[in-house]
Amino acid sequence: MLSLFRINDPYRLILVFLLLVAIRLPFILDGIPMMKVELHWLLIGERMASTAASMYDSVWTTTGPLANVVYSWLFKIFGRSTVGYQILAILVVFHQSVVFNSLLLRNKAYDEYNYVPAFLYAIFSCFIPTMFLLSPVVMGLGFFLLTLNNVFRRIDNEAQDEMFLYNGVYLGIATLFYLPYFYFFILSLVSLILFSSAIARRLLLMTYGYLLVITISGLVAYFRGDLSYWWDFYIASWWQVTMPANISVTGLVLLGTIPFALLLISLFKTYSMGRYKVYQVKFQQVFLLTLLGAILNYFFAQWKGAHQLILFVPVIAFFTGHYLLVLRKHWQAEIITVLMVAFVIGNALVFHNNWFFVERIVQQQSLFVDEYKAERLVENQQVLVVGEKISPYKNASAATKFILWPLAEPVFKGTNQYENLGLLQKALSDNPPGIIVDQQNLVEQAFARLTLIKVKYQKRESGGETIYRLK
Repeated sequence: MLSLFRINDPYRLILVFLLLVAIRLPFILDGIPMMKVELHWLLIGERMASTAASMYDSVWTTTGPLANVVYSWLFKIFGRSTVGYQILAILVVFHQSVVFNSLLLRNKAYDEYNYVPAFLYAIFSCFIPTMFLLSPVVMGLGFFLLTLNNVFRRIDNEAQDEMFLYNGVYLGIATLFYLPYFYFFILSLVSLILFSSAIARRLLLMTYGYLLVITISGLVAYFRGDLSYWWDFYIASWWQVTMPANISVTGLVLLGTIPFALLLISLFKTYSMGRYKVYQVKFQQVFLLTLLGAILNYFFAQWKGAHQLILFVPVIAFFTGHYLLVLRKHWQAEIITVLMVAFVIGNALVFHNNWFFVERIVQQQSLFVDEYKAERLVENQQVLVVGEKISPYKNASAATKFILWPLAEPVFKGTNQYENLGLLQKALSDNPPGIIVDQQNLVEQAFARLTLIKVKYQKRESGGETIYRLK
């Protein structure tokens, strides 16, 4: 199998694409359970597509502004069909595998010219079905790969001022998709300082490019009257707002056992078996810094889920490629490749079909949207959920901007403040929810002050929740 991709033939990329489709499409057609964060992204697109309000005023979310715009347009195209998003994710990951392969070939990271990196990138992006999502992490990753290409060129003594500016711009765009890419910006600066002779002026140029992109985003928010929300939700929320963890540490370890085991073996073999040129050693060190960035990115993320493990794919693919290519006996590399592919597909099947009671061990049910007991009551309705459990939204629309409970909680708990009360009154008056699901027993407190809105609703109990239905 590996020999198919060791040939320097661009048409091998067709095989990479077909392989990616062959692995992912059966899972997609069989139906991947909807993740909570995936439902949140759908709600973002739905709210932005259905209201003329500015971005963070129409929907309260911590997701990056560029990701919000993409979800808005995709909702207009696909609606609530997650299959469309997942198929588009195949195209995005394939493009990234092409970019990844190109940057390694162009910068002579390996001694051979081949398409093994693209093959490995595609394979490792499939080891868990929850990585098949079109997440902000995935959308921003392609721009980070473009940055890596320029970092490698600088290490190889290609020096042009605009290259540093582009680096900053690429990382700024990635950050507008997913804020923790900021860590990769810092580590990119560190890479250039440690592994090249970049002068201060060029490093400042890279910083300028990065800050320029972020500043433009802030200016757009300012002119749309959205600046305070942009700052509070997109920037400040990352250290002010705590999201509930969607996966346990044990679950994370089990999910990543196979790929991280391959990474450790590849690291050991790469440094014990290979003889490399100086610039190739520096490339390896850059990828070690990338590994550090991926770790920081995960542990400082608000939404901790298996979909974020995609950040480790470039590092795993790079070092596994080194390991396979330095093996002198090609038959050994072929056997290892076949076993690796089998393990990756088997790992995805185990988690998708819950074999060996893996769901109990990993507790991956916490990642997915639960079945809602009063489904018939909320189906196709305009709904407001007051609480963390967003399952009522699965087959219903969000009536208000309060779709993320950690952001909405201070408003519902602070109805004794005029500003919060005004926000609730406007939201419930502009588009009255057909159903209000009160999981926190806070609506009655708000209705005590919003008597004109209270008379429009009929209160009832259902499944241990208080539900208000529009008369």
